[in-house]
Amino acid sequence: MQIVAFLIFIGLIFGLCFLVYKLFTRLFRNRKEHRSGLAVHYNKRTALFGLLLAVLGIFSTITGVEKSRFLLIGGIVVLIGGILLLAYYLSFGIYYDDKTILVSGFLKKNRSFAYGDIVHQTVLIAGGSLMAEVYFENGSAITVQAHMDGGIAFLDYAFARWCEVKGLNPKEC
Repeated sequence: MQIVAFLIFIGLIFGLCFLVYKLFTRLFRNRKEHRSGLAVHYNKRTALFGLLLAVLGIFSTITGVEKSRFLLIGGIVVLIGGILLLAYYLSFGIYYDDKTILVSGFLKKNRSFAYGDIVHQTVLIAGGSLMAEVYFENGSAITVQAHMDGGIAFLDYAFARWCEVKGLNPKEC
């Protein structure tokens, strides 16, 4: 009986997270770039890890109230870490359409760039992971990691649009 209750509890948590995600996207993602369907996000493992940390933190906190002060404090720390990881996953995104790139970040104002504002791109290998940094005329840069959902497609699209705006042939660059 406890297993069934546990599975129902986990199902409710995942359902609640799904509803929060849908509500979040309706409230905060209302620009035309958001609706283009073209985006770069952290992969879903980041959200899953944050959710698991939050659930583990809840269980540790509940257990710690009755048994141990260490479990209580540790549970609160793990819960906060899980919530922050989920918030970071939900808030970060690079959205783009045929004219602009919109960068949304955790506790940052949305920044919008035109493809003609791209100055150069640098490809790096850091910790065994492939990363590309796209630099803009105003000095800001965005970093796209190869394992991000939609990252490689974004870099290809941005390069093609940049070549089109600058009047260059992509095969010559």
